[in-house]
Amino acid sequence: MLGVACLAASAIAVVPEAAPAGAVSSPGTVVTNTGHGYITKATYANGDVVSVYGATKVKLPGAAPVVSAAVVNGRMVHSSSGGATPDLSSVPTVNGKLQLPSTPSAHDELIALGAPAAVADEFKQFDSSPVASSTATAAKTNVVVPASATPFWYLCASDSASSGKITMYGCDRLLNAGGGYQEDEFLASATANGKEISGFEFGVNYPSGNAIITWKPSNVATYGSCTTTTTSVTYGGVTASSTDTECPQTFGLQVITGTTFESKWDGHGTGYSNTSRSDEGATLVHYGANRYPGLVWTMWWY
Repeated sequence: MLGVACLAASAIAVVPEAAPAGAVSSPGTVVTNTGHGYITKATYANGDVVSVYGATKVKLPGAAPVVSAAVVNGRMVHSSSGGATPDLSSVPTVNGKLQLPSTPSAHDELIALGAPAAVADEFKQFDSSPVASSTATAAKTNVVVPASATPFWYLCASDSASSGKITMYGCDRLLNAGGGYQEDEFLASATANGKEISGFEFGVNYPSGNAIITWKPSNVATYGSCTTTTTSVTYGGVTASSTDTECPQTFGLQVITGTTFESKWDGHGTGYSNTSRSDEGATLVHYGANRYPGLVWTMWWY
């Protein structure tokens, strides 16, 4: 099962939000041209490793903050934040139009980033040919897509923190919805190995000139037991819908502005050992000249 996480409200107040995407890349950054896009990999002084696969190179934060941010239930909680902003200067143009390469599916991008097969399989329904619901994996992302609106953009990221004991994999994809609109859908998973996940937040950050019109989840729900949740947006005959299982305590909206949307799973400081938590979301965006969003995320753990 995919997994997301965040701290209780009192703890969030003292934990920094995701590091600003678009900062200069770390000196430890290596960029690989795969022939079908780029893998940008940054190794930080604290041992954290962030890798991003997309049609463009990306800019990563210059430092990876891992901080002792709060004491919850008598235990110190640590956090790691990440972000990635597409670098459109790395893509050639013809008559003013970007010539983006045809990137692999989200599944194949994650495999290239080192994701275990079982994790990458959960993203198969982010492929351009949606998987029938009868063969849905844990991610259960079911999409009704007109032929003119097949996915045209995948951006996938991985983050290894706490000496590899905390790992995150997440992808964002875009669908044309017509009339100057696009749908944006993301899915992410954070996994603990020998640690306890306390919270997980994931989302997208658009450049100026874009406007997020609709977003799901649009509120925060409290669950007393594991519950199936669905997020979806529809426009112009294009529907993107994600279904996953969210376990206690809360799941829902974390940040919404005109250009940024993040959702969260919040364990309310209880923690979950050696397991995964998921995060998901969908938006309808009226796009501008630069319609390609960056990614932001934060993980918390004991």
